[in-house]
Amino acid sequence: MQKHGDTVAGRKIELLVRDDTGSLPRPTSGLAQEAIARDKVAIIAGFGLTPLAFATAPVATEAKIPMIVIGRGDLRHPAALAVIVRSNFTVPQITAPMADWAAKKGMKRLFTMVTDYAPGIECENVFVKRFTAPAQACSESIRTPLAQSGLRPVHPAHQRRAARGAVPLVPSGEHRGMKQYLDRGLREAASR
Repeated sequence: MQKHGDTVAGRKIELLVRDDTGSLPRPTSGLAQEAIARDKVAIIAGFGLTPLAFATAPVATEAKIPMIVIGRGDLRHPAALAVIVRSNFTVPQITAPMADWAAKKGMKRLFTMVTDYAPGIECENVFVKRFTAPAQACSESIRTPLAQSGLRPVHPAHQRRAARGAVPLVPSGEHRGMKQYLDRGLREAASR
């Protein structure tokens, strides 16, 4: 809007910004419903996590309001794709090359550590399928709840495993687990 202005085809564009407050679907779908009913928005956009997009899809569908999903990375689609557009990547586009790279580098034993929701599970499934060969193995799968803060419940066990590396997937903005992974020396432990 700064570059091209706030008018398209003679109509002024106004942005109504709402904070969905996190990973719980109900507040997000409620905010979308309120924006459609009270504020008479023409388009809804956002949805950084899959559960938020799925919870809001029926609201957009019922109101016949276009919905632009900006941050969802899983392969599943909410109902009524006629009003829903996803404008980003899918996790397999990132995970498959990671698996190929790990195999090419000669890595033998890895564990996956993903957030237990659709994109995390898809990331894990694609990685394991691409990576696993007779000379390679994913020794363990660790899934953490979407709302969990960091690695505390899984950290001690990682130090005892024979895995030589980790394949993590955490939602955007949920970087505490990766920071703890680095701060606690797990990267160095895996490289020994």
